Amino acid sequence: MARSKKPKSIDLGAVHVRPIRPPSKRCPEWYWRAVCYVNGKEETVWTGRASREEAERVVVAKMAGGELFTDKGTEEITTAKDLLECWLGAQKEREDLAANTYRSYHNACAKLSKGLGSVQIGAMHRGSLERYRDQRLRAGAAPSTVRLELRVLCIAWGWGQDLGHCPSVRLKPPKLPKQPRYSRRTPTRGDVAKVLEQLEGWPRLAVLLLYATGARPGEVTHLRWEDLDLERGLVHLGRHDGARKTGERILPIRPEIVRALEAWGQGERVGCVLRDEPDTATSVLGHWIRRAAKRAEVEPFSPMGLRRLAEDELYRRVGDPSAAARFLGHSPRMAMEHYRRVNAMDLRQAMEAADLGKVPAGEVIELRPRTGTAHK
Repeated sequence: MARSKKPKSIDLGAVHVRPIRPPSKRCPEWYWRAVCYVNGKEETVWTGRASREEAERVVVAKMAGGELFTDKGTEEITTAKDLLECWLGAQKEREDLAANTYRSYHNACAKLSKGLGSVQIGAMHRGSLERYRDQRLRAGAAPSTVRLELRVLCIAWGWGQDLGHCPSVRLKPPKLPKQPRYSRRTPTRGDVAKVLEQLEGWPRLAVLLLYATGARPGEVTHLRWEDLDLERGLVHLGRHDGARKTGERILPIRPEIVRALEAWGQGERVGCVLRDEPDTATSVLGHWIRRAAKRAEVEPFSPMGLRRLAEDELYRRVGDPSAAARFLGHSPRMAMEHYRRVNAMDLRQAMEAADLGKVPAGEVIELRPRTGTAHK
């Protein structure tokens, strides 16, 4: 019997229907299992063999008839923490949800449960969200982080409304400061040198690679040893999940960067180059840089600041927008809008290179002094 292709799961909001066992000679259809989540715990509400269409039709009919839920399950979702746990459990079963997205949801729910978990569903209002916002900002959280957490709460609230757990009142996130917690400044070469003196281990190597390649932080933290050709001095970026924003590209690296990589990989060269948890490395690298900048008495900058520095240096020294854009993995238009920073020095060099205002001596037309009567 030919192996049957596994059908996609069915997402019905409150219920997820998944194919569990493939067909056999005796049973020609897949075996399905329908589950829902109560207080974050998975409960089976239906099982059976059917085609995908039949399984969906059966479960929808049972949902419409009220056969899959009890009053007990509804009563258990009484606080914000209950709602977040149930919603997060439902998201875990979504096949269309990326692992990084689920991880962001999980981290946001942990913070929300700590700050708003005891709030009753019926007592949740805009003031609750404003107090949570103020508390998180006072604790030092970045506005963008708080914005994401409140957005997750609103998504979970809408999910709860669909199931009848939350009042039919729109929960709108309060306003947050637009400015980032840390400046979007571009460091200088001297800043990078001072920060490197304060770093060691994988963070130091990460800063070197970011400046040497102009890569995105995720492209560097997801690098694996098989992506490096140290003999020819080449690095292959964008090959792995979490680092494929604009596709793959192969870049040359300087001999001193090759020597740093060889020294770092003196043992067995398998797995990730920097550390085994690339997503964690991406999220904490900025903290390492900021602490090193503070010790070096340098104005803090982010890992993306190194990408902007590489962008500026390429445009200043190479002058070929296509080559610079190819090196950095985006279009010249994207570079001009989001990365390139023109300062006073750039403007002066442009003026001098173009000889603006300079007239060759042979083309100067001397004016003769006026004689005779003035024009009336």
